[in-house]
Amino acid sequence: MSTETSNRTLYFLENSRAFRVAWLLEELELPYTLKHYARIEGKRAVPELKSESNNPLGKSPYLVDGDVSLGESAALVKYLIERYGPQRGRTDLLGAEGNWQERGDIEAWISFSEGMMVHTLAAIYPRWFADDATAKNIETKMSGNIQNNLNLLESALAKQGAGGYLVGGRLTAADVMCAFSAEYTFWMDTGITNEGKKKEDWPNTVAWLKGLAKLPSYQKALQKGATHKFALIE
Repeated sequence: MSTETSNRTLYFLENSRAFRVAWLLEELELPYTLKHYARIEGKRAVPELKSESNNPLGKSPYLVDGDVSLGESAALVKYLIERYGPQRGRTDLLGAEGNWQERGDIEAWISFSEGMMVHTLAAIYPRWFADDATAKNIETKMSGNIQNNLNLLESALAKQGAGGYLVGGRLTAADVMCAFSAEYTFWMDTGITNEGKKKEDWPNTVAWLKGLAKLPSYQKALQKGATHKFALIE
């Protein structure tokens, strides 16, 4: 195991989608070294992330796993499950074998988390780079899309009932990917309270996020040093 640890390094930017990868590594019980990097004024990464990881974009997450080097959280989540899930008995994180509805649903949620739910980022960037009036105008126009995304999560979780997960009544890659997007949306308050809403208007989603934050693997990632201020912890 010690050899595995030395050969697997997650380059982790604070409060970023890299948390998905740290969480999954803990869920799969895979040893790894976490190299933590701060943001400059809460925005871009320090230059050391690029120079030390050798990621040409200098972005996080970035994983060096032996002779494999890979970025992008969606790609990393699928890579880790496909490569190590069989030996850990966790291939069902991408859907039960032969259950094409489950597998398709999980794949759709992965795409949703990095596609439609990026509406939140589209509202955040103007806060950072535009004047207040322009940022407010863009966020108001984006609020409908942002709330529709939360509505889809809320509806899906309501259909799942007491299971507390998006697919199959158990933790899957769908939860690992979508949780960050929802947590970030609530924390950054994009298109919510300024439109007369509050996060409690999506009770199933809030309960889901709080339940995920209690999972041992989620907590272990935090304890490892995976800074994640967006967590909904009671």
